[in-house]
Amino acid sequence: MTLKQAKTLYSDGKLTSAEIMRNPSQNDHWFASVYKKSGKMFMLVDEADKVISLNDLNALVKLVRSVGFRRVLLHV
Repeated sequence: MTLKQAKTLYSDGKLTSAEIMRNPSQNDHWFASVYKKSGKMFMLVDEADKVISLNDLNALVKLVRSVGFRRVLLHV
């Protein structure tokens, strides 16, 4: 799900939560996922449909906050 789509769905009340987890293929990178009310999970991707994976955890938290979330579950 792109950031633009996530922002729209969040503002429509269709997204319920967000999580940040370590990237299993790059242990020093993190990725974010969001959940719809139905329970379906989507990873945040860029406009080229590539999963957003950052090595800066703070930057990823800011990205999730830009969607509208004020809380995020962090898996360490």
